[in-house]
Order: sequence, then structure tokens, then C-alpha cells
Amino acid sequence: VLGVFGVLGVFGGVGNSYVDGYDSRIGDYGGHNKGLDISIGTNATHIGAITLADKAKVEGNALIGYEGDPDNILVLNKAKVTGKKTALNEIKELLPVAAPEGLPWRGEINADKGKFDIKESGEYSSVYLGKKAQMKIKEDVTLYITGDFHMVDGSKFIVDEGVRVQIYLGSSFHMENGSQFNKKLEDPTSLQIWGTDSFVGDFIWESNNEFCGAVYLPQGNVIIDGNMEYYGSIQSKTIYIDANTKLHYDIALMELDTAYFKPPNTKHTQHTKHTQHTKHTQ
Repeated sequence: VLGVFGVLGVFGGVGNSYVDGYDSRIGDYGGHNKGLDISIGTNATHIGAITLADKAKVEGNALIGYEGDPDNILVLNKAKVTGKKTALNEIKELLPVAAPEGLPWRGEINADKGKFDIKESGEYSSVYLGKKAQMKIKEDVTLYITGDFHMVDGSKFIVDEGVRVQIYLGSSFHMENGSQFNKKLEDPTSLQIWGTDSFVGDFIWESNNEFCGAVYLPQGNVIIDGNMEYYGSIQSKTIYIDANTKLHYDIALMELDTAYFKPPNTKHTQHTKHTQHTKHTQ
């Protein structure tokens, strides 16, 4: 199970960072539902293409690129890979993601505070959630954010139980310290985030954040700035992990149609009832 994959490399894993697996179909992470073997990997083959340091630990395997030398995987200091250091048996291609079409235009979300619900799909120019803002997804939706997605310290993005959400990003994503993104359920199958062809920048989590979902960014860089609790999976161009990050891959993701995070075969054609867009200014 390849739960963490960076095309050009997986770097960091310092401090007490930890990568393992669990199964959300059984229940929340913890007890007997943790510590399952998974794999981290990359297409890169250079020395240090995967680097783990300090007391970082991977429960499972570390895979360097096709025909690469497993000795180029650096496990330094007291870091540990419990399984094998080996090479991929083929190059893993991250397929491009087309932006969805046919979604009603809804302007921007700019909320300094307050709570508001999203019940319909739509295209937005940007999303900004202030310190006391809470955005809750109440129905199955597809959201396309063409510009920046920014969450300030203390803001929350919540997906209701039983709801499935797909978010397409066109520019950047930034979670500041102490924000929460779909933490309530610990069910990563409820949220999938796709980086479109125009997403070529950074997907940033600052310290003390919690996130639950599956992230696929074929042209983007994932930066985790420490003290992060992450439930789901990551596939991107590069992955940088700072101190005390906990990455828990949910093996239930394998049963989705997008199990290996291939983007949808056809462009999004769902049409929803068109309503005037609303600028949230709570």
C-alpha cells in the first residue's frame, strides 16, 4: 500500500515524525486500529530521494524510484523503517487533473468569523476563513477553487457524517497554525482534494493542525510544518515533513474508485441548480 508518494522525493521526517496505517472502516485511529504497515515512495533515484532523520519512523517499506539503488534511501540517526528499503517495479505516473466544468459560479468566500453551510456544488474565485470562521459541508458537493484557499489559526472546515466532498484547487492552499480540516470524522474517504494543471505551487500546513482526507497534487509541493496529525494519503511532486508529524494512511481509500488517486476519467459534468453567488462576510 503506497500511502505517501512524492514524484521528486520525500524529505524530512525529523523529530518524532511517524508514518503508519489504519482502517477507518473499523473505526477511528487508535487501540488495535493503528500501526498497520504501509509504504512511502518516490520516482526519484538520487541519494537522499527519501530521507528520514532523528527519531522518525515508518511502519512499513520505503521505495526509491524504478531501477534505483535502495541504499540511496537515507535513514539517519535513530530513524527507522520497519520493513524493506527497495525500489519500485515501475515508474509511477501521477496523471494530470482537468479542472471541472459545468459548475455554477459562486464568487468568493471571505469569512472573518461565524458559521455557514455549503449544500451545493460550485466554482469559487477564492476561500478565506478567519480565526473564528467555520465552514461546514452538508451535502455531497464538488467545489472548484480557482484562486487561493486560506485558513487562519482557529478556523474549521467540517464535512458532515455520510457526506462526500471533492475539492479541485487551481492556485494555492494554506492552513495556518491551529486550524482544522475535516478532523471530526477521522474518515479520509469523505474528502478528496485534487490539484489541477494550474496548481504548481505549495500546499502548506503550518504547526498544530489536523487534517483528514486524500490529497493528489501531481504538480504541487506538500509542506508540513511540524506537529501535524494527518489521516489519509498524500501524492504530490514533493513532500517535505517537519518535526513531530504523524501521518496515518487509511487503507479504506483503496476501495474508492480513485483508489490509487487517478483523476476522474471524464471531466465533471454534474449540473446543479443555479443560484446567485453569495459573498460570505460574517
